[in-house]
Amino acid sequence: MSRANEDAGLRFVVRGNDLDFKNDRLISVSSLAITKHSYKFNTSLESRQKALIKEFGNNATHADFSDVSDAAEIIGCRLFIDLLGLRRVRNPEIGAYQMVEHWNEGPFITYMGKVSDGARSYFISVHDGALLDDWRVVDTIANHALDVGSWYFDRPILAKIKKVFTRHLVNGHTALKSIP
Repeated sequence: MSRANEDAGLRFVVRGNDLDFKNDRLISVSSLAITKHSYKFNTSLESRQKALIKEFGNNATHADFSDVSDAAEIIGCRLFIDLLGLRRVRNPEIGAYQMVEHWNEGPFITYMGKVSDGARSYFISVHDGALLDDWRVVDTIANHALDVGSWYFDRPILAKIKKVFTRHLVNGHTALKSIP
């Protein structure tokens, strides 16, 4: 795992099921990153995708809850939350929820490939194990440590970025070479 530029919010996570050694080639390693800017809650998936490509390159896509869940399972939910800085307040206009600043924070994700429930956009938010009475939980990780909700506030987007490498042997050791 690697920590990169704090401002970019870039944190790397290897997804086990993305590793494929067919034909002596490592297919991909995925990273998750939060955009620097916030986007309107009603921005289409197509427009969000264009923004992700502009910020992170052609291998960026909108992260889905399944990506979040997989990464949290691999490294642990608490570490996942900390590495992505999900307790950090990025949108002061959202305000505290039940006196806790980060309970309504968090980037947009897709849920089962959809950006919204029809009106409100999906996002992830840290709840530290608290089940909030009036907060509609769509899905959860680690018993409400991290929840999926939907609402109207503008937010940054969580991106999934794939990097492809070739694998070959050098002096009996495996070496990886990045494919642009």
